[in-house]
Amino acid sequence: MCTLALATEQLQHIDLLPALETLRCWADKQLPVPDGLRWEIDRLITKVGAETERKAEGDLSADDWSAFERKIAWRIAYLLYRLDPKAEIEKGVDWAGGVGAVWKSRLDQALVAATKGQLPFPDPERLNEKDRPRGHAGAIIDDKGAGPTAGSDRPISPRIPHSDRPDFSREEPDRMTEGEEASSPPSPPPAPAPVPEAPRAENGGGGPAAPGSSAFSEGRILYAIPDKMALQQPTNCRVRIAHGSLADELLSANLTETERAAVRKETIQITPVMVVELEEATGSENFRIHAQSSLEQLVLPGDYTEWVFAVTPLKPGHFALLLRVTAKVNVPGFGERQKDISVLNRAIEVTATGEVKVDTTFSMQPVPDPVWNIEDEAAVIQSIQLNRLDKAIERLANFLFDKDRDLHNQLILLQGRWSETYDFFIKQLITLNEWQVASQKTRLGLLGLLRDVSEIYAPAGKSKEHDWAPTIDKLQDLPA
Repeated sequence: MCTLALATEQLQHIDLLPALETLRCWADKQLPVPDGLRWEIDRLITKVGAETERKAEGDLSADDWSAFERKIAWRIAYLLYRLDPKAEIEKGVDWAGGVGAVWKSRLDQALVAATKGQLPFPDPERLNEKDRPRGHAGAIIDDKGAGPTAGSDRPISPRIPHSDRPDFSREEPDRMTEGEEASSPPSPPPAPAPVPEAPRAENGGGGPAAPGSSAFSEGRILYAIPDKMALQQPTNCRVRIAHGSLADELLSANLTETERAAVRKETIQITPVMVVELEEATGSENFRIHAQSSLEQLVLPGDYTEWVFAVTPLKPGHFALLLRVTAKVNVPGFGERQKDISVLNRAIEVTATGEVKVDTTFSMQPVPDPVWNIEDEAAVIQSIQLNRLDKAIERLANFLFDKDRDLHNQLILLQGRWSETYDFFIKQLITLNEWQVASQKTRLGLLGLLRDVSEIYAPAGKSKEHDWAPTIDKLQDLPA
């Protein structure tokens, strides 16, 4: 459970990163989030992570790490003090009724224990009585944090009084000056500079603000990406984003029957400027994807904004497309820079079916084919490159029809096995990996046969006598 009390306990044990993560978890549940809180917490988490890596790599000395811990502990303590009024939300009681003051007193004690021996003034136990911190009523706070001395009816005042909060715009001293006596009265910390409000992103959209940032409003996304596409045929994939108030019939208007069958809708957080990208999940080259609209577009109230991608499958098989939706956020306090925030990532499985069209300028092959020439060899190579192994087998079989009957028959059987393997793959009876292994083995076998045929039956007039038995044995095992 993410509470301020848990963060205080973690700080007491100098567990800096867990304390910050608890604070961030707590902040995410607050609406509205206290000004600048999330920004400050994230900045500290990043800093702690970076310095922890430096320490692990030996780039940070023990003294430097101790000084860093002290500084971060101070900042976490200050964040907790800023959030004191929020404790009443957790306790469910009136802060002025006394229970809040008791909880605050315990927080004070925990913070002193957490930073004991690390603060830029001497430890409380090493101070003379006259130098010990005093509460608002002048009561001396004991070393064990048991409360004020007798005679005081006030709860323990903060160990780090509100007026003495550290100034985090300055660097605290790393350690006491050498030779400084521990019993010397500490110099009061400088008056704190006003804590700057963290930059707030500009919100140009309607609707309620998303938790964690006022830049966001509630929106809806519609995407129609068919799960089956025809090979080498472009298919339009449509994405629409609108504000949450847009009627459903308007968001779904003018879709084709195919698109309506594939449509999906979700609720997302949006900003006035959104970016939509569609790409292949594995980074391979199984699709050709052309964006027909700008990737970055404005999303205005009262209508939807549409992205269209023409997707052309280049190979048969089961593949995945990745739909990525990103919000652009302006941060005025940082030179009008934009920050990309991912709001949706979806992997969509697509099955590409059909036959690859082999566009060739080669002449029709006569059957039987009396001469093997450069044109025949080029046609086989092109078919193999396009993974149309059935066409490559057909060209070789037609030529060998009257050259070697056994080899010709083996090629006909191979063509049947290949078609059967392809059908299994389309029906998802074999995996993509099994399909790829079978394709690779068959390609290698056909390339070896092509090399032998080109050498033996070349027009140059080499001997036509050849023992094809080893080749036939190899073809019998294809596809595996």
